[in-house]
Amino acid sequence: VAYAETHGGRAPSPVVLVQLVHNRVEAGKITEAALEAVDTLVEQGEALKAQGAFATSEVLEEVGERLRTWHAAALAVEAVPRLVRGDAEGLAQVEERLNAVRSIGTGASSDSVAMDNPDAVMALFDEEGTVGRRSPTGNSELDGLLGGGLGVGELGIVQGGTGAGKSFFLSHAAVAGLEHDRAIVYVTLELSPAQVYLRMYANLFDADLRELQDRLEAENPTVRTQAREEMRGRLTTFLADHKGRLYVKWLDPGSSVGALCQILENVERRHSVRPSILCVDYADKLGATGIYDTSYAAMGAVYSALRTVGKDWKVPVWTASQTTRGAQSRKIVDVDDVADSMHKARDADVVVSLCRTPEEKLAGVLRFYLAKNRNREAYKVLGPYKTGFARGRPIDEDGGSL
Repeated sequence: VAYAETHGGRAPSPVVLVQLVHNRVEAGKITEAALEAVDTLVEQGEALKAQGAFATSEVLEEVGERLRTWHAAALAVEAVPRLVRGDAEGLAQVEERLNAVRSIGTGASSDSVAMDNPDAVMALFDEEGTVGRRSPTGNSELDGLLGGGLGVGELGIVQGGTGAGKSFFLSHAAVAGLEHDRAIVYVTLELSPAQVYLRMYANLFDADLRELQDRLEAENPTVRTQAREEMRGRLTTFLADHKGRLYVKWLDPGSSVGALCQILENVERRHSVRPSILCVDYADKLGATGIYDTSYAAMGAVYSALRTVGKDWKVPVWTASQTTRGAQSRKIVDVDDVADSMHKARDADVVVSLCRTPEEKLAGVLRFYLAKNRNREAYKVLGPYKTGFARGRPIDEDGGSL
């Protein structure tokens, strides 16, 4: 109910619902009695699932249904004294909250939009924020195919083999967001926050990444101090000239998607900033909430929940995924080459493959393949480009397409 009331009547999907319950319990925002009731429901659902009575998704749907009933009953009890007192305003508030309760776990708003109400239909475009709020990737050719970048509520996946430049792609997209005055939340489950900031600094100020790292780690304390003061000065100047902000957070591998929601909430509460882009490096290292028969199903649930986070928070979400071992040296890496679970590609709105044959690796070049673009033209090869890893970016933008 609290989630729906702060998100325009929208309620989370069953997967995110259970994750939010878990996080709010840890934060002390849910009573012990409520926790016990939810635990009982989950245990009952898992027991039925073990007997073959339910699929995992059905267990979560059952939890959502029980929670809707539970909250509706509590609101009914709350409404009785207000009815006796003739408290019309209080009853109206209860009715409004009851409408939110009815959509808990459904992932849908309690209201529908009728086509005979053009103003309401047009308001959907304002709500989705698709006009003027796309988040650029930093590659002009790719952004052109995406209509300006990744849209609000969309899930974008960059896939490639080990060392293909996936993390560089994500950090480059974050830097592009900074330069367009966006508030970026960058969650890393692999690189340390210091490494993430170092790459983005090199990207932002066109610095040599290895030389910068050598100076920061130099044995000579004077060299180290000079490097840090130079970084501090440049960042201070940039922040004074731009409204964009970046928040990097380490997250332990195996954490749930619900932990991402907690991070977004913390950024909004502590910094009074509404996040506008979420980058997760990378979602393959997140853990699923619940019990799944296979890792294939578990990873599918992770990506489904990740897309829901983007919809609920109205932010574009970029993440990365490994490809199968056999696909890493192919000239074209397609959606069916994604590792672990095809559900990733099905849930994604955009899939960008980083393609490098063995010869291209030796030559230091890279190609983008737009393997999926839900709302626009796809199946396009971009490049080859000269790689820009030395300066914290996937490709050398100054060199253009070779």
